[in-house]
Amino acid sequence: MSSIVVDDTDSSIVYDPAWSQGMPQDTMPLFQGTVHSANTSATLSYSFNGSRVVVSGGQFVNNSAAPNVQCFVDSNLVHPQYVYSASETGPFFCQKAGLQDGLHVVTLNATISDQLSSIWLDYIQYFSSTTMPPEGANVFIYPTDARLHLGKGWQADPPGSLNKMTHQNNATLGFNFTGTSVTWFSCSSNDSDLPLAQATYEIDHQGSIPFVSTSSQFREILFQTAPLPSGPHQLLVTYLGNITETPLTLGGIVIGNATITSSSPPGCGSPVSDYLVPGCTSATTSSAVAPFGKDPSSTSAPIASARLGHNRLDNAGVIIGSVIGSLAFVLLVIFALFALRQRRTRSQAIAVLSNINSAAEPSVDLVAGKPYRSSMHKSIPPAPKYRSSIAKSFSIRSYGIEPQQTAQVGSEYGSPVSSEPHETRFSFASPGKLEKEHP
Repeated sequence: MSSIVVDDTDSSIVYDPAWSQGMPQDTMPLFQGTVHSANTSATLSYSFNGSRVVVSGGQFVNNSAAPNVQCFVDSNLVHPQYVYSASETGPFFCQKAGLQDGLHVVTLNATISDQLSSIWLDYIQYFSSTTMPPEGANVFIYPTDARLHLGKGWQADPPGSLNKMTHQNNATLGFNFTGTSVTWFSCSSNDSDLPLAQATYEIDHQGSIPFVSTSSQFREILFQTAPLPSGPHQLLVTYLGNITETPLTLGGIVIGNATITSSSPPGCGSPVSDYLVPGCTSATTSSAVAPFGKDPSSTSAPIASARLGHNRLDNAGVIIGSVIGSLAFVLLVIFALFALRQRRTRSQAIAVLSNINSAAEPSVDLVAGKPYRSSMHKSIPPAPKYRSSIAKSFSIRSYGIEPQQTAQVGSEYGSPVSSEPHETRFSFASPGKLEKEHP
């Protein structure tokens, strides 16, 4: 399914003689800059093959009675919907959805009693039941279409709808297309009391063109490009406002004389209505319009900034580096744990061997010169007792070096030391002077 916009100059629209091509008084921006108007009673009709149709126009009301407008689809009355009221100057549209898929005829009849009042037709939009839009058609692209590349800061407005808006400074939208023009439709917003924000658009990197991001109660055209050479092009839109100014809103984009090999479902929105049609879905499918940054006529040749490719390479490098670094860290931790375990195992083995040797080999009592078992089998003789030179005397147990030989340690005091253990006591009479004390 595809959504087609038919300009008022299309030869398939049948006008009666009351209509003429030209600009009426006090109109909003017009699709492709053209309009048909009438200031006397008039009628028009259009045949389409689809399941939904929208007739977009407006009226200029003088001080007298307003025009009486009626719409019919297959002779069934469809009441027009006015943006303001039926008695005021402003846009109106007739919309009929839920039609049986097939051939239908939409008719507009207007009764005008005051020639100072008038009506106008800007375009007719219908939803084609065929997979492919007609050659050279103006194709409507909805904000949820996967072919639109929305940057950060875009959100549904209101939540759950197909419309998009942003208040984020430098928010961008990129779009590759094949056609001869681009028209940007806004959507209604409740921020009309805020100061107007600025935005820019550029085609094929040929320089930025400023436009004003207006906010109103109805959808209107914010900008449309000058005629472009037929072929692939790239659109980049940048919002320059902020939260204190009117947001940039998107109700849809129309590609003039589009070349598309397959299309996305149009969803439920329309360039003139904020209300969703029951039973519609917003699902999208792939199309021949290439992703942003690629030539629509090729699946590989890039036409966008090389920064897109660099960013992908940089991201891949970061991912690969992180994986390698993490793996090296894990291996290092495993190696450290293994080495620590080996060291602990070796230390425990040495300790066990030392205990076994100590238990198996006899020790020598250096006091008596007799062998005895280690502390595992027999307690070591009590440690020598010492007393401070100031408060009391202390004792020193002398140890023989050779088991069967009388040691001469202490002979300088005139008393030999026997081979049997004995205790000799000393006391300090004064600092630095050691006196012998017998038990």
